Amino acid sequence: MKVKLIGILFSMIAFAGIMMSCSDDDDGGSTGPDTTAPTVWVSAPADSFKVIDGIPVTITAGVSDNVGVTKVEFYVDSILLSTDSIPSDFEYIWGTVGKEGDHYVFLKAYDSAGNAGESDWIWIIVTPPQTITVTSPNGSETWYQGSTQNITWNVNTVDSLVKIELLGTAGSTLSEATENDGLFVWQIPADQVPANDYLIRITGLETTITDASNSSFTITDASYIQVTSPNGGENWLIGNDETITWQDNLTEDVKIELYKASVLSLTISDSTASDGEFVWTLPGTLTTGSNYKIKITSIPAGTVSDDSDTSFQISLP
Repeated sequence: MKVKLIGILFSMIAFAGIMMSCSDDDDGGSTGPDTTAPTVWVSAPADSFKVIDGIPVTITAGVSDNVGVTKVEFYVDSILLSTDSIPSDFEYIWGTVGKEGDHYVFLKAYDSAGNAGESDWIWIIVTPPQTITVTSPNGSETWYQGSTQNITWNVNTVDSLVKIELLGTAGSTLSEATENDGLFVWQIPADQVPANDYLIRITGLETTITDASNSSFTITDASYIQVTSPNGGENWLIGNDETITWQDNLTEDVKIELYKASVLSLTISDSTASDGEFVWTLPGTLTTGSNYKIKITSIPAGTVSDDSDTSFQISLP
C-alpha cells in the first residue's frame, strides 16, 4: 500500500510539471522586461561639416533597437533644441544665422520602455556669412533694345561661378554659369520684349546664395543715345587724342558737346555719323578741371540726348 501511494505521488508531480510547461507555452515564452538601450548616431551631416552662416543644416539620426525607437532628441552644444517622434524620419533642421564658430552635436534615442542611448559627438563648423548683392540694374533704370549693358554685383561668396537670370515679362537665363567676378556684359537682344517689370537675379552655383534687383527696371524700344566714354572718373590730357564712344539706335547724325559744371564749354562736332565713336584731340585752349561731361544729341530733331553719368577730368600732360 505504501509503495502504491508513492507511485501515485510521483505521477501527480509529473503531471503538474507538464501543466506548468504547457502554461509557459501558452504565454508565448516569457523574456522579461526590455532593458536594451537603443543605438543612435548622426547619419548626416558628416563630422567637421562646414556650412556658411545663414544656410540651414538638416541633422538626421540613424537608429536601431531590439523593439523600436519612439523618439530622438537633438542637442547642439548640450542644449536640447528639438524632439522628433516620427520614426520614419528622425531629423531636425538647425538654423545657422548668427552662429559663426564651432558647434558640437549629439543625439539621444528612447524606446517605449524608457531605455535611452546617446550618440557620439560630431562637429559642425559655421563659417562667416556670405552674400551676393545685385548693384545694377537695381531698380528704375531704363535699358534699350539692342544696347550693351553692365550687370554688376558685389562678390562675397566662395562661388567661382554664378547663374544670371532675367525675371519679368519675357524672362530668360542670361548665363547658366559665368565667373563670379562682379561683372557680366549683356547684349540686350534687339527683339527683347519691352516691359517695365524686369529684375536681374544672380545665384551662386556652389552655395546657392542668391539676390535680385531691389525693384524693377525697364527695357524699351524707344530711340536712345547712351554715352559710354567718358562716363565718369576718367582723366584726359590736353593735346591727346581720346575716343568718345556711345551707343544709339539712330539713323540720323549726332552733335557732340563738352560741358563744364553744366555750362556749354565747347562744341566738339556740329554733326557726325551716329556710328558710336569719335576721335577728339583735346585743344590747348581748354581749362583744366574735374567737372567736365560729354553730351551727345541727335540732329536735326535734337529730341534724343545723353551725357556722361558723372564728371571726368581734363588735365595738362
